[in-house]
Amino acid sequence: MAFVHYLPSLGQLTLINNDLNKLPPLLGYHKKLNMLSVEGNPLKSIRRAVIEKGTVSLLQFLKDKFVQGQDDIVEKWALTREKEASEYEKVDYSYKKENYDPSKVFV
Repeated sequence: MAFVHYLPSLGQLTLINNDLNKLPPLLGYHKKLNMLSVEGNPLKSIRRAVIEKGTVSLLQFLKDKFVQGQDDIVEKWALTREKEASEYEKVDYSYKKENYDPSKVFV
């Protein structure tokens, strides 16, 4: 999911109820992301108190966990669609427990 790094205009990312157990620390460095919704996911590596404090707290937590050379890997498909993806401002992938097709999550 580190592909969102190549979405510089992204302001909202909704990932509600997707059985996610972790988030990529690279998200913490996104410059315009001001709403990150992750409710209903078993995020075992992130304390509930951090999530409940909201987006700013969650992004700071992720940024603090970032490891250069390990957490900055971006999915190959995103690299080929960087120009197209740069215009998206919102991604909503709530309740999407079926097969993941990242090319279809942008709205």
